[in-house]
Amino acid sequence: MEPGAICSRGDEPFGQDADTLIKAMLGHEFDKGDAKALAEAVIAVGVSGVDLDYSAAQQEAMALRSIVAAMKLLKFAEEAQTKALDDALGPVFEAVANDQTYRPDTFVQALKQFQAKLP
Repeated sequence: MEPGAICSRGDEPFGQDADTLIKAMLGHEFDKGDAKALAEAVIAVGVSGVDLDYSAAQQEAMALRSIVAAMKLLKFAEEAQTKALDDALGPVFEAVANDQTYRPDTFVQALKQFQAKLP
């Protein structure tokens, strides 16, 4: 079986999409605006209510943590701002800490509180 044969969409393997995305990302100079836009996009998915199952909420929380880590590493925010973001991530992760007690409304509220801390 050829690489990409398992993961294909019609005649076009997903690998080609990934290659295109990688090339575009390598040529882009990411900045604070990009980081904020990525975080806003992740938050919008959760707040929209389109996909609020537990697994999706966990993925959104982890994506936000990665974005905050990148903001720190690349110095896209002041130390006080990243501390505020870290503090705001606490309730986001508390909301997804247990699949048995997960409540979408609690998660959405935590996302909104995190969003308010974005620089």
